[in-house]
Amino acid sequence: MNSRILFICMFFIGVSCEDILETNISDDLVVLQLPADGFASSTANVTFWWNELEGASSYELLIVSPDYENPTSLVVDSLLTKNQFTMVLPIGRYQWCVKGVNEAYKTEFNCRSIEILN
Repeated sequence: MNSRILFICMFFIGVSCEDILETNISDDLVVLQLPADGFASSTANVTFWWNELEGASSYELLIVSPDYENPTSLVVDSLLTKNQFTMVLPIGRYQWCVKGVNEAYKTEFNCRSIEILN
């Protein structure tokens, strides 16, 4: 019986330590690099690039059309470990957003608008 209690106590101590060891990134913001806000191009091959955030183990990339507040199309919703992503976008207006994520915390989305022209 005592070994069960000891095991249960060690289990809860181990779970609690994960939260203590994880960096709280909830007040941070991922810095977006490219494309710039308001970017407009006839080139459909777009590379999305942001700075790595200390304490983030992955990044959620969201690309919607025409924007985050009034989306009519979800283009990408992906969890990535790298700080860039390349894809071909059809003609249209888009908003791309990135948030940092770790096991215990996440940042808010940081967003920019772009347009692919005819």
